[in-house]
Amino acid sequence: MEWHHLSLTPKKKFEVQTSVGTRKVMAGIFWDSEGFLLVEFLEVDATINSKQYGQTLEKLKQRM
Repeated sequence: MEWHHLSLTPKKKFEVQTSVGTRKVMAGIFWDSEGFLLVEFLEVDATINSKQYGQTLEKLKQRM
């Protein structure tokens, strides 16, 4: 429910569709003023936790 003035039409709600046949990939990208430092693609259905983040920071530190 959403409050709106009677003279205004309510906002149109769009239908949600799932992505069929496509794979979503998450990328971690780090850069500075000189360009890209690290581009890392995560596995499908992976989440970023403290262990994953620590490994990414170690890779970034090695490149600097």
